[in-house]
Amino acid sequence: MTHIKGIRFDLPLVRRLGLIDDSEAHRIAWNTHEGLEIHYVLRGRFTWEIRNSRKPLSVHGGHFVIIPAGRAHRAAGETGTPSFRLGVILEPFSGKFARSSSFSPDELREILDTLATKTLVLRPLTPDVLKCLRTLREAMIAFKPDDLTSRLRLRTLSELLLAETKAALETDSPMPHDNRLMDNICQWINQHLTEDISSEQLVAKSGYGRSRFFALFRTEIGLTPADYIVRERIALAKNLLRSQPDLTATQIAKRTGFSSPSFFTLNFRKQTGTTPTAFRASLSAKSKRSSK
Repeated sequence: MTHIKGIRFDLPLVRRLGLIDDSEAHRIAWNTHEGLEIHYVLRGRFTWEIRNSRKPLSVHGGHFVIIPAGRAHRAAGETGTPSFRLGVILEPFSGKFARSSSFSPDELREILDTLATKTLVLRPLTPDVLKCLRTLREAMIAFKPDDLTSRLRLRTLSELLLAETKAALETDSPMPHDNRLMDNICQWINQHLTEDISSEQLVAKSGYGRSRFFALFRTEIGLTPADYIVRERIALAKNLLRSQPDLTATQIAKRTGFSSPSFFTLNFRKQTGTTPTAFRASLSAKSKRSSK
């Protein structure tokens, strides 16, 4: 467990940063804070009791939640082994924080206003937020209070996390949790086959934690997300080989989202048992036979 007092190191708006890497459930007394409190859960599951709420708020890996300022809450315990989260307690708004920040007072106010309108709702970690959290975690573990570079790195990453969290609240669009969820995910994949599709994107769109999403996808689709993407890209490539004979293997690899022609050929052979060149040649031979 690591706690860093942000006000001591001029972190913008941040009263405290906390890392909790644990595998045991424990309960903490009721507490409140003058500012917002953000909990980013990377793995496992953490549960909070919120005063005047009917049921606890359980946050599983791949999600974050914002606790309103002044709202009494307590940790009800964690489940999942191991569990890991990063917590941020913010200060109430004051223009003084802009003196040690690259944000202007108006920008700081805008960030806090956005965060304050999205409290007590589970939100998926976007790829950008997740990347920032991982970097911040390493910076916190290696933090040396007397080292200028260490302090500047922590300050910069704190600012970046606030900005990325604001962006995530404004742009993320988790899909509904119904029996069409994985169909919707597959439809989205097919619409973006030519792009670089990351597992973090798919997890964020599902609204589930990483392990839960992969388990559901494999159960309902029968493939891992990566295998499904390759299968659909090969199907698209076969259509291009049939319909556009003038395209080279390099052009087809690019149009189907493969990182290189060699990677395209390797996966094409795995899926079809032949190379793109041989596949096209067989199509040409069939066409000649049928025209006789």
